[in-house]
Amino acid sequence: MLLPDDHPLAAIEPLALSALAEADWILFPRDLNPHFHDLLIAACDRAGFSPRVVAEVSPRQNAVARVAAGEGVTFLSAGLAHLAMPGTVHRALAPPAPEIPFYRVTAAGRRAVPEAILDALAG
Repeated sequence: MLLPDDHPLAAIEPLALSALAEADWILFPRDLNPHFHDLLIAACDRAGFSPRVVAEVSPRQNAVARVAAGEGVTFLSAGLAHLAMPGTVHRALAPPAPEIPFYRVTAAGRRAVPEAILDALAG
């Protein structure tokens, strides 16, 4: 999760998703990744709330900038935590947190991607 650094929950880690029920949310448009968007909305539903979406923006850097401006919170995986900027804090979610499925497929005869790169992508 990415929160403004002055958010009342900014010092808490791991952060329960349910604690963000009253937050303003900045998400990406559903049509960019319907499966992941639905996964995030379902996670909020399981946590007992529907996110109050105040903006849908793309690319993710725009969401990060809006969080830094204090406009809301956004989902940001550990693999993208390097996008955090001054004015924001990245916090892990307490289980059960939404998980992004990650698959590795290597064509026969091709060299596999080094584990360090896969670890960085997976966060």
